[in-house]
Amino acid sequence: MKRRGSPRLPKEVAVALIALGGVVLGAAIGGGFGMASLLVNRRFAVKDRDADHREWYRRSLFEKRLDAAQEGYHWLMRLNRATSQPEARTPGSEQNRAVAALSQEAREWYDANCVFLEDSAPSSSFYIGALNAAGTDLFWKMCIDAEKELRERLNKLFEGERTLKGRSKAEDDG
Repeated sequence: MKRRGSPRLPKEVAVALIALGGVVLGAAIGGGFGMASLLVNRRFAVKDRDADHREWYRRSLFEKRLDAAQEGYHWLMRLNRATSQPEARTPGSEQNRAVAALSQEAREWYDANCVFLEDSAPSSSFYIGALNAAGTDLFWKMCIDAEKELRERLNKLFEGERTLKGRSKAEDDG
């Protein structure tokens, strides 16, 4: 009995199968690299997006704090002008009642914005003292101290911003 060997493929078919195997292997390798590249790019995109969100939040918070300091100064100056009126410190006078109403409005604004002005909910401050003392002789001292607090707050805000900008510039250069 004659033993049959494995059937031989024609040479063209063998070459075609080898080429097809190369194409499939190349596609698998290329797909693998493509998938790895996609994952790495996605990871960097997430990091960039997170950095953008942090920068947006930091910038928004800075602007809110800056607005609060400016508005706080505006309220102090309004109270200062109102308290400077001739009858403003005379209890029961129309000007004294106007100062009291303005002081109440300022206090409501402060209560709604104190976290931006103070970085926390303060238990006391010269600013609160000035608002409460409007229409009295004590207002002038409290107003001066409140202005100092606002200046210190602004200096702290701007110093923090300069530090962050300097750090960001150094990171960009490095």
